[in-house]
Amino acid sequence: MALALLTEEGCTGPHHCFRAELGANAFYAYAIGDHHQVFTREGRKVLAAPTYKSRLMGPIPATSHGRVAIKVPVGRFSGTHRAIQLYTFRTRDLRGPAFSDIILTIPAAPSVPAPATAMAEEPVMHVDDYDEYVDNVAFSYKPAPVSEALFLGAISGVIGKLLPVAGKILPALLGGAKKKGGKTGAAKKAAVPGGDPMIRAITELLQQLLSSKATAQGVFYTDRRIAAQAASLQQQYAEAQFAPALLAALPALAPILKNILSPETVKSVVESVSPTKLAGIAVDGLKDALKTITNLDKAELDFLTKINPGVDDPALDKLLMEMGIAVHLAADDIPYKRVNAVKLDFDGVKTVLINGRTRIAYRHGHDLHFPLRLNTPQTIRRATLHLRIKDPESLKTLVESSQPLKDLSGGAIAGTPQLPAVRLADLKAGEEYLVKAELVWKNKKGAARGTAVSQLITLMGGDIFDRVEEVVGKAIVTDKNQFPAFSHKVWQDSFHKDLRRVTFQCRYTYALAPERGNNGRNPTLTRIEDKQLRHDLGKLKSGMELSPDALNRLLPRISAHPSLSALELAALRTDDFHKRYNVAARSRLELGAPPGDSAALFVYPEFTIRRIVLRTPTDIDTDTAQVLATAEKSVFFPMVAAVHFCVTITGQDVRPGDDSIDGMKIKTRKRTPVFPVQLVEIKHGRPADQTEARRVANGN
Repeated sequence: MALALLTEEGCTGPHHCFRAELGANAFYAYAIGDHHQVFTREGRKVLAAPTYKSRLMGPIPATSHGRVAIKVPVGRFSGTHRAIQLYTFRTRDLRGPAFSDIILTIPAAPSVPAPATAMAEEPVMHVDDYDEYVDNVAFSYKPAPVSEALFLGAISGVIGKLLPVAGKILPALLGGAKKKGGKTGAAKKAAVPGGDPMIRAITELLQQLLSSKATAQGVFYTDRRIAAQAASLQQQYAEAQFAPALLAALPALAPILKNILSPETVKSVVESVSPTKLAGIAVDGLKDALKTITNLDKAELDFLTKINPGVDDPALDKLLMEMGIAVHLAADDIPYKRVNAVKLDFDGVKTVLINGRTRIAYRHGHDLHFPLRLNTPQTIRRATLHLRIKDPESLKTLVESSQPLKDLSGGAIAGTPQLPAVRLADLKAGEEYLVKAELVWKNKKGAARGTAVSQLITLMGGDIFDRVEEVVGKAIVTDKNQFPAFSHKVWQDSFHKDLRRVTFQCRYTYALAPERGNNGRNPTLTRIEDKQLRHDLGKLKSGMELSPDALNRLLPRISAHPSLSALELAALRTDDFHKRYNVAARSRLELGAPPGDSAALFVYPEFTIRRIVLRTPTDIDTDTAQVLATAEKSVFFPMVAAVHFCVTITGQDVRPGDDSIDGMKIKTRKRTPVFPVQLVEIKHGRPADQTEARRVANGN
């Protein structure tokens, strides 16, 4: 179990000594302040205004059994600021917090003998300690599986088939009555959006989804096999899933989404959002819209009969699964028929600008309240209000609650639904979530009826990533002895009379790994594709997963800027910054040596020091925990600008002043600028391309 026990053991020399027990937690920090200034959190007293906070330390070695000795300089304590408190966490992003009792230290005597202890095996952590240990790890990330290009190409290729069918079910979805000899008013609105601002905004959202197809194709169709797969999907789409099929007909269904998504969510998504997140939000909304149809199974069957060309192609289903889009009705979906005459809205919503987008932001760590307003033509005697927070891409429900309501006649709903902070502890600050409110009741016949509304929110911690700005400096970390955590020997092999040269098309990727405490070297994968006379040609792939902590420790060593605080660094562990950071480099390299000698390939990064703008909440609604205003805050952080490839050979004397690495003379140095890449996490199975490649080196 998680613990946070802190015991004072007296002073030794210039340090106060403490013993900490973390239990199952692996990370810790401590704060020093006035024991009179406290507040209560989860039943524990917490220092309210610390004069000093240590950086986050850990993970502690498993051999320490959850115990660690801490030495704090005596000078950290002064006057009334003699209280210390230990914080422990399960993960590096501050999940599973635990707080120790506040300990009031005894002022240090001029000379105090070192205390005796039977736990000499415990690691002793100083505030300024850092670990340059580097792991050898399998690939945790891989290039996005052409996902957005294939997905967008596939759905846009069948819109012609879908629109006529969508038009037939629109009257049911929109509640219109069909007239003989013509389209319904709702169908006309679907075909040509009218003057409604919300419908215009949704139409813009849908056009954004489809228009991004061409750009995505230009970026990702670089492999013949992938291009052929894309063409196949565009020509013979026959996926027997309801939600993906409807997604292709989004332009005709724009008016439906007006009743399901909040205006602020539509505006935020229109401005900028990933296609996977957009697809997830749209699919969730369409599932709600389809609840307007009484016999959903029959509608689904008729719809699929119309669009299915009779060719089974499971590739798209696999692709959608890789993108994390929930194409099935989830087990926790609440069954009811939607009543369009009853409308539910989030009330009093305010927006702030974050990362170039208008967002609805709430303060992480607080109880969240979501005021709602109801518009109904008649009183609803008894109902149940369901409130859920979902992952916007997978649509998985993360937190949920429900409450009974009575005599709802319209206007603001009494008893504002809320989610307590303790239930939101596992949600990550800086990330977006889909909040969904559903009101369900029974009619006179006992049949379930309901309505729903969704909005996209961002949880803000102390700071949140906003944007990357100008370069203020640069550094090349080529000295293996000085920067061992960033050096990587990716390949080495011997040559003989039948093999004198190897030419590789190299790809090296730097991925930001938010959860890692230390850097991790990926294995080297090679594939020989052509054998010529004493000359092999092939491909080489490797990379390094960079820890935000390792980069933060590096910052003051290569620049005049200090390391970031734990809260500032937490803002750079978010998905937005992760996507902004990932880069790769490609280079053609020739390696060779006389028979009996060997050649090796080393890789080093070149960093630029960039100004990073964070946003800090400055005004928070005390009733709802909604963030009303933010202020900009600048920090500095190293970002990879280029990859340096160094080819070395053995068998040559290395003289003083010669360019060398590990006792081998450098034959070639090549600087290659990086380009941004879109990566996805590998969740199951072996590393990408492992079945096709031969692992020849693990790099040291």
